[in-house]
Amino acid sequence: MLQFLLGFTFGTMVGMYLAQNCDISHLAKELGEIKKDLDAKKKPPSHEMGSRTTFWIF
Repeated sequence: MLQFLLGFTFGTMVGMYLAQNCDISHLAKELGEIKKDLDAKKKPPSHEMGSRTTFWIF
């Protein structure tokens, strides 16, 4: 149990160090694309017929 806690703590500390000190430009680009996708999903789709009720009738 002690070995698990020490390993988990050390792994977490190494992960935080690498996340703060390594410049990962590819990751920043991917996060920007994900944000754009989420913003596009939040906008309601525009239908040519007008309202949603007419869309469901056809």
